[in-house]
Amino acid sequence: MTTRDDTLRLMAIVDEVRKLWDGMPVSVVALFLAIAEADAAHERLGITEAGERCGMTLASASRNILLLAHKRADRGHPPLEVVAIKPFPGDFRRKMVVLTPKGRLVFERLCKLVRP
Repeated sequence: MTTRDDTLRLMAIVDEVRKLWDGMPVSVVALFLAIAEADAAHERLGITEAGERCGMTLASASRNILLLAHKRADRGHPPLEVVAIKPFPGDFRRKMVVLTPKGRLVFERLCKLVRP
């Protein structure tokens, strides 16, 4: 059964995401969480694999990763810089995605809000 505390925790999570980017699409949040999960497990995650985990095409995953790394859909705001795109070790044609130190802090704050 859902309690008021559950609802308050969920609202706190939404507020934390809004601090980063008010109006961030849910698909971008899901992609960030997939990247964060892989990063926490020290797993090498390529752009294609990140998108597949979220049910996105490669084009959508690439675009959304750029939003998390460099660009913002709402121009005039600073970049999010919560993920970094790096060369994939052993395969110069592939790119992998990892959290930046800022991204790790955001992920840690979100995880703390989930725990009762």
